[in-house]
Amino acid sequence: MRFLQENIFLVVLIVVVVVIGGILMVMSLSAAGDVADKIARRSELSSRLQRLQTARVNREVVNAERVRVEAVRAGAEEVARASVEWNRRNYPVITMSANNDLVPAFPIDPEKYKQYGLNYVFTQKYIAAMQKLLAELKLTRLPTQEELEDEAVQWQRKLERIHERRQRLSTKDKDRETPQPKTGIPTEPGRPWGGRPPTGGSDKEQSSTFRAQQIATTTLKVRKAHQGLMYLSDNALDMVFPIPMANTTPSQLWRAQVNLWVTSDILVAIGQTNQQVLRSAGAEIKKETVLNAAVKRLVKIDVEDDYFTTGGGTGETSSVRKARDYEGGATMPPGAMPPGMAPPGAGRKKAPQRNTTRKDRQQTQTVLADNLSQRVSCKEYDVVHYSFTVIMPAKYLSILQTNLLRRNYHTVLEVELSRVEEPADSLYYYGTDSVMQVRIKGELLLLAAWERGTWDRDTNSWSQAFPPLMPAAVLEEQFSESALRQEDLKRTQP
Repeated sequence: MRFLQENIFLVVLIVVVVVIGGILMVMSLSAAGDVADKIARRSELSSRLQRLQTARVNREVVNAERVRVEAVRAGAEEVARASVEWNRRNYPVITMSANNDLVPAFPIDPEKYKQYGLNYVFTQKYIAAMQKLLAELKLTRLPTQEELEDEAVQWQRKLERIHERRQRLSTKDKDRETPQPKTGIPTEPGRPWGGRPPTGGSDKEQSSTFRAQQIATTTLKVRKAHQGLMYLSDNALDMVFPIPMANTTPSQLWRAQVNLWVTSDILVAIGQTNQQVLRSAGAEIKKETVLNAAVKRLVKIDVEDDYFTTGGGTGETSSVRKARDYEGGATMPPGAMPPGMAPPGAGRKKAPQRNTTRKDRQQTQTVLADNLSQRVSCKEYDVVHYSFTVIMPAKYLSILQTNLLRRNYHTVLEVELSRVEEPADSLYYYGTDSVMQVRIKGELLLLAAWERGTWDRDTNSWSQAFPPLMPAAVLEEQFSESALRQEDLKRTQP
């Protein structure tokens, strides 16, 4: 006890040192644990980063994505090929014979064209193709003036014989007086209806000659309507070459080729519509005539000569172009041209009025077309506008549109229906069906991959399967640079 009292200071100092040392020991042990934990986590993170550096991506995922992308690309290429094949399937180019060899009209071979005079041959083939299309429609013609006169003479004789028989019967009873008509007009010879004139009309119209002409006209109208499926109006086709020509340009030849493609689709659709309606009637139809046809008359086909481009189309058809380019009327004799084909313009050729420079077209370009589809010619496809007018019952309109759309990449932009207005002396006879005049405006898409050709980058040349059919002059005259591909631009450069 005395020791503690004498050494109290030392005892207190020792206790303080022990307490403080314990506290410091506890604190050091806690800090060491936290540091070890942090070092462990950082070591794990470092290991992960090192593994990512040695193996950056999952090879299985990359391979799966590569297979998927290749499949998508292959599918897209297959769709593009199928679209091109479907687009051109009904559009073969005209082929011509030269030195016992078949020469396709496009791409144009200038040497062969010059050597064998193929410009003239092409126009012959074009006209023959149009005539073949018309023949498949089973057309009937209107009665000619000669036929009407011959038929009227025959009816005149029949009516005279009827009148003579009536005269002989009336003379058997001498006491019988010839009855007077209620109109107070006495019976006159040559009036087969017993002296009773038709209601109204002049004395000339009441004659047997006029009566015979009326009967003859009605008879021939009905007879002609039974001799075919449909009528074709004069100048119904929009012919680029109404007659064979030797002096033609590549642009004119290509215009005729596109015109033939569009016209063939329209005529085939009309023919399919008639046959479809006749088949649906079955046994009720004993004979194919205008009276039971769906499309009874083709009034007019108009195909715009130029593509519908970013500068807008000219709206000109071959018929309009001929009227613009020539002064004077046609000099072809009646019957010299096939039915539905217009004779060429005659007279002095006018100077061209159109400006076809690419600079002007570029300055007037618009973003979208002012129509239903708003399509214009571009790097992927070319746009051709057309219209055609027919006379038909409106109930068959949907069938006609469906058959047209099935032919190719057609779009119906507008349908106009109006009343059929025929003059009093019209020789058309459509039967008892209620008919309307129908005008359909449409557009056709022609894919650039086959029409302008496909450039093979592997061989650095034009594809053998898809050579450039369209002449370079057409690209230069009708298209702005925004609608041309790089390979098209190279063709237009001198």
